[in-house]
Amino acid sequence: MSDAGGPYLFDVGVIALAHTEAPVRDAALSYVRDAIAGDIEAVVPYPALFGAHTVLTTYYGRSNAAAARLLRNFIRG
Repeated sequence: MSDAGGPYLFDVGVIALAHTEAPVRDAALSYVRDAIAGDIEAVVPYPALFGAHTVLTTYYGRSNAAAARLLRNFIRG
């Protein structure tokens, strides 16, 4: 994937969908993987992480610990 010249803004839907087993997750997952690898510049607002955690635990049945572990990749120290 090539960088289109600006940072990508990740929202709740992209983050949560990439961490599910949904059949349509592949597009979201490719962006997430590229961002984690540093291939694209991504902006991930903290509220989007909190929202994705809520979606993963409420609608996709992940435990709090599992959702937190999955989303930890977005937090840089």
